[in-house]
Amino acid sequence: MKSFDFSLEKILQIRQFNERQSEIELGNAISVVTQLQQQLKDIAQKKYIADKNRYSVANVEAIISVEHYITRLDKDKEKLLNDLATAELVVEKKRTELSESMKQRKVLSKLKEKQQVIYKKEKNKKEEQELDDIGKNSRS
Repeated sequence: MKSFDFSLEKILQIRQFNERQSEIELGNAISVVTQLQQQLKDIAQKKYIADKNRYSVANVEAIISVEHYITRLDKDKEKLLNDLATAELVVEKKRTELSESMKQRKVLSKLKEKQQVIYKKEKNKKEEQELDDIGKNSRS
């Protein structure tokens, strides 16, 4: 009996490839979110240090400089928050795409498994018939 051949194997391989690509894209999107979160933490630390040292400076010009620095940090923070919101939307989109890729691959994988089970049953049945035929022929 010929070996098992799944007629949709190439499509299954394409779907597996698409699933891996979706996983990679999701990983990249999560990486962007993580980087933005780290940048926000860095800004928070810088602002904390600037606030703490704001009035320890002796002259007015230095105080004004610190105020401008804090203002710039606040603007940077707002921009990063907007970027983070956008990046989180991208992550959700990539998760949805991955979920869809997984569903499409699983459908074909389950079909392949079912066909393999049927093939094995038929193969076992054929082997039993051949053994029975051999046993009948040897008795006669």
